[in-house]
Amino acid sequence: MNSLLKFLQQKILQSFWFIPAVFSLLALFATSILNWLDSYLGLDSVPALSWALTSSPEGARSLLSTIAGSAITVLGVILSTMVVVLTLASQQYGPRLVRNFIEDRPSQVVTGCFAGCFIYSVVTLKSISASGSDNQLQLSVFCAVLFALACIGLLIYFVHHVSSEIQVQSIIRRVYQDLSQSIDGLFPEGLGQEPEDEAEPDADLNEVSATIQSDRAGYIQSIDEEELLRLAVSEDLVLKLAVLPGDFVLEDAALIEVVNGKQPGEEIQRQLYRCLLIGTFPTAAQDVRYPIRLLEEIAVRALSPGINDPHTAAECLDYLTSSIRQLAGRKWPSVQRMDDDGQLRIVAKAFQFDSLLRQAYQQIHHYGRNDVTIVCKLLGGLREVAECLGQQPRRKAEVLDFARELHRKSQETMVSDDDRKKVSPVMEALESA
Repeated sequence: MNSLLKFLQQKILQSFWFIPAVFSLLALFATSILNWLDSYLGLDSVPALSWALTSSPEGARSLLSTIAGSAITVLGVILSTMVVVLTLASQQYGPRLVRNFIEDRPSQVVTGCFAGCFIYSVVTLKSISASGSDNQLQLSVFCAVLFALACIGLLIYFVHHVSSEIQVQSIIRRVYQDLSQSIDGLFPEGLGQEPEDEAEPDADLNEVSATIQSDRAGYIQSIDEEELLRLAVSEDLVLKLAVLPGDFVLEDAALIEVVNGKQPGEEIQRQLYRCLLIGTFPTAAQDVRYPIRLLEEIAVRALSPGINDPHTAAECLDYLTSSIRQLAGRKWPSVQRMDDDGQLRIVAKAFQFDSLLRQAYQQIHHYGRNDVTIVCKLLGGLREVAECLGQQPRRKAEVLDFARELHRKSQETMVSDDDRKKVSPVMEALESA
């Protein structure tokens, strides 16, 4: 279950509550340590530090009360600001991009610092009230002041960070980075020459003896192929995966098929089912299509009549072209997973280059086919992709066929003859790539 545990660990680390919760626990721990140091060091009797110490327990209580009240007030302002940012991002760029802001680590750190400052001040205030008038907890109060000063600096940074991250270029760049990481994780090897087609599995593996079905509807978020392979070897099974990460499955849909005539027991079937994680929404962890879909959504929304921002769509096409070029030069992993003895154990589904290419460009072309700028940018991007496929004739042919299809549709729908003339040289350059 290593890959599923890693996936769940990543989900917890990226959740909005994790960092603030850690900072809150650290604040409680720091309060205990500093209270003990106060009682051990006895800083009340050090004249050289009188400039940094409070003069009375009443003054310490007043100072801590002010810090705690300010911290919780500003924390409320920060959370309100984030809600406004999430609302604007959802309306402007699409609701699926809200998760990028929720997983924003600097915002989590700032929120956690203010929450920690409030908790630290309140607990220290309670300690002073409970310790009597003789112990002012000088070190704890001084650290509270330093904590408050640090929070002021973080507040200024937070305003700058949010104003930068809400810009469309920053959002596009972040989705592009997620897409690049997904490509590097799923297609790690470079491709020199186009590989030969893999041999088909034996015909006797078409007999389905058992089927693992979904017990609920949702998206396949992760598949633990290592655990599947271990179970297949231990039970002498040959498994055929019926789904890809990112696929939506209905209740009772087939997920895994046993295709070598074996009949696994109920416990093994439950273990096989637990190798697939089904969630409410797709993620980019094992699904390269999801970040492509996000970039496509930003571009399509930018081309809508209500927004009418073709420059944002052009920027999305630039990053999509960079990612498709990166993807085109990678070797597709084999769909056949062997054990240490070279025996076939898993037949997986694979992403197809042609389908990823169409997902990246087709919807954008559909909504921007009458805009000569968008059509030229799109065909120019396909030319960049075709130029890097010199040793891969099959993929290059797929790119050229797709480009001809888009060019033909644009020629049919464009109203102006001048626009058609502007597109033709771009298509000619693509044909000669």
